[in-house]
Amino acid sequence: MNQGSVTDFASYGVMVGDGVKSASLMGVEITGKDSGDSYGVYAMGGDVTLNMVMISQVEMGVYARKGVLKMEGGSVTEFTKTGVIPVMCHTDLN
Repeated sequence: MNQGSVTDFASYGVMVGDGVKSASLMGVEITGKDSGDSYGVYAMGGDVTLNMVMISQVEMGVYARKGVLKMEGGSVTEFTKTGVIPVMCHTDLN
């Protein structure tokens, strides 16, 4: 996805399934509903590249289970709960 926005979601802004080989987001703004358990990017596998992606109003910015995650610039701000983790990577991540 190049440019654009994903807004007003309750669970996942962008979900990358475990069968996806690669996904790239460039210059995308991801803004949740500012409530509930929500993820800006939820990646189950593959090579995921986030370039200048702005994520806000979510509980967790990025969750990556396995594969490769690259974040270049961008931000994760304005969390819906206190004590959250902006980016969480599982042990299967390269």
